Amino acid sequence: MPHRPLGLWILPTYQAALGLAGMVASFFSLVLVDTFTEVLLGITPTASATDYLDADRQLLISYQSFIFFWSCAALVSAFGLWGLRGWARWLCIGLYGSNIAIVLTQITQNEGYLGYGLVRIAVSGLIVFYLTRSKVRMAFCAMAKK
Repeated sequence: MPHRPLGLWILPTYQAALGLAGMVASFFSLVLVDTFTEVLLGITPTASATDYLDADRQLLISYQSFIFFWSCAALVSAFGLWGLRGWARWLCIGLYGSNIAIVLTQITQNEGYLGYGLVRIAVSGLIVFYLTRSKVRMAFCAMAKK
């Protein structure tokens, strides 16, 4: 078995936890959109507010659907990273690279998001940086030669 750097034990575990948490949270958010507003809060949309609520509901559904599929990809990459598969490394680089672009967009649209957004950018950048280091690439190459 090729030498596995410590980060390649930590990162797949982080990816799996992130993927599972994101899938569960976005799934329940999608399922409970109407239930939460109508049953738990006791709010029933009025005729004048229906268009506004429909637009918000559509935005929430599209955002949560994106989170669900991103989380599925994170979970798939976790299993590939555990097996030191090269495709998983590239998938992970793509996921976190796109995450940086998405967060930059969110920061420009919402000033209150700056602090959290910068943390997300830093974490995503560190993961991409780590996965492009020669020691990590060598671990994936050694596994590919087997």
